[in-house]
Amino acid sequence: ESMADKVIFMGLLAREELPGLIAESCIGIAPLKKLQSLQYAIPTKAYEYMSCGIPFVGTGKGEIEQLAEKSKAGLVADTSVKSIYEKIMYLLENEKLREEMGQNGRAFVEKYNDREKIAEKLLHSIEKVVA
Repeated sequence: ESMADKVIFMGLLAREELPGLIAESCIGIAPLKKLQSLQYAIPTKAYEYMSCGIPFVGTGKGEIEQLAEKSKAGLVADTSVKSIYEKIMYLLENEKLREEMGQNGRAFVEKYNDREKIAEKLLHSIEKVVA
């Protein structure tokens, strides 16, 4: 199979369409340039993929690496085409690993990134300061 059989470029889409399309995919790509100023950044895409239950392949240094390690939901490649290709192919060839990483990502997001839980923690913190 060629890469053209594996990748579909959809163009611009409405935000509401994305969760369904992401969930139908088997891998998400979350690229970041390898810049010192981006070492604390995590692409929102990584969280979107995790919440939809698919593993991600990220690029960059710092926080994206820590997210992949802590969540066990993604792999991080360097910014070379060869490295990104190798990570994608590794996941495509390992269905069981893809499924495990997808489940790990979903569980991680539910545990640590639920907006209601985050808002509740913030409210409790504010109440402590105000009281």
